[in-house]
Amino acid sequence: MPARKGKKSRSDLEMESVSDSSVDSEIQESVDKVIKKLFLLWKSELATVLDEKLDKKLPKVQELIQKIVQLEKRVADLEAELTGRQSAAGIDRSRYIVIFGIPENSLENSAVIQTHIKDLGAQLGLSIDYDDCYRMGKP
Repeated sequence: MPARKGKKSRSDLEMESVSDSSVDSEIQESVDKVIKKLFLLWKSELATVLDEKLDKKLPKVQELIQKIVQLEKRVADLEAELTGRQSAAGIDRSRYIVIFGIPENSLENSAVIQTHIKDLGAQLGLSIDYDDCYRMGKP
């Protein structure tokens, strides 16, 4: 039976479907290639821009690193000097006691501070032995 005019046979439709599928596949491959090339180009441009910006900032970063190293050395030197002075003076800060909350007035002297310490020791039931006492801030 002859096929009607205008209608396609099943085999013709299958051939077109296969043909359309291969065209779609070729288009997808072309799109993928273009996307890959654009990505590589973008990546290259981005790397160039970042390198330029980093090159401009590098001297300042190196300067700051150098200052940090100098300051760390200075701190270490000052700590060593302080430790040396304390040792030479016989100061042992591990024996320091700081007491908070004792009211003070501007007319206070060393004798009044010593009285406060003795009173505190008596309230705590302790005998507080000390070499020196003083206020640490402004009255």
